[in-house]
Amino acid sequence: MSFLTSLHQSIADDTGIEAHVVARRLRREQKSREQGRRSRRITGKNIKEPVLRATVITAEGIIKEYNTQTEMVPIIAESNRERQDQSKDTPFMTMPLLADFGFLATEENAYKVINGHYIPPNGTNPYAVKFLQECEMTQAIRNHGSVDLLVTPVQNKEGWHKMKDRTASAHGPFNLGFSTYRTTSTDPSLNRIDALLRNIPVKNGIIPEYWKNITDCMILKRSGIHTINKMRTIQLMHGPRIQQYQQTSRQTHYGGSRKVQSSSQRPIRQQKTTQIQQLLFE
Repeated sequence: MSFLTSLHQSIADDTGIEAHVVARRLRREQKSREQGRRSRRITGKNIKEPVLRATVITAEGIIKEYNTQTEMVPIIAESNRERQDQSKDTPFMTMPLLADFGFLATEENAYKVINGHYIPPNGTNPYAVKFLQECEMTQAIRNHGSVDLLVTPVQNKEGWHKMKDRTASAHGPFNLGFSTYRTTSTDPSLNRIDALLRNIPVKNGIIPEYWKNITDCMILKRSGIHTINKMRTIQLMHGPRIQQYQQTSRQTHYGGSRKVQSSSQRPIRQQKTTQIQQLLFE
């Protein structure tokens, strides 16, 4: 109990919440985790099986089984490539929009879309035309100015503290895990250096080479089903790259917190929650 008491007090000191409130929250979270474990045991979703074999159904309906890593890696890679290529026939990945925007959205036409001056070429998909119209920046957002994407040492520390030590990530050049970065953020000097390194890609518009590598990890959706197309692909990125996604979420939060987004630009989950609340009210 002495350890739990000191833990509650430590968390309370860090967050500014009273210790007894922290204690109730931790007990509630532990109870929720235990209920989740029971539920997964009952439903059979608590899968911890390694992927030691894989099966593929050919176009002729023949089931082929692969049992070695040498055999499995190429067919799994091909399956994942097909999943990633599902958008290749969408309007922005085909002509004529591909010629105007490219794969990374050329700045000139991107700013035309934001300012509402872009005129789609003839033959553009009608739904893509409507989407481009919705991408125009509203005057309300312009009035609030731009979002600062640079990370301060305080934001860097807060970001890493929200992460979990055991979160899996791809191997970087130094093979450092999340626990290393979280520990580093507690030291003021190392935290400032880490924040500086995070800002370099944003300031200079560069992408570190090891950020471009993603490790695909296959897990079973259901126990005993080893068909490749019915497995779940988990993509592991390098730890600092995952942290960069916080800057994107800050943009979304910036618009949402000030209520300057149009209804069509709000996150889908937020819209759905609002609709449910309206139905309950009615």
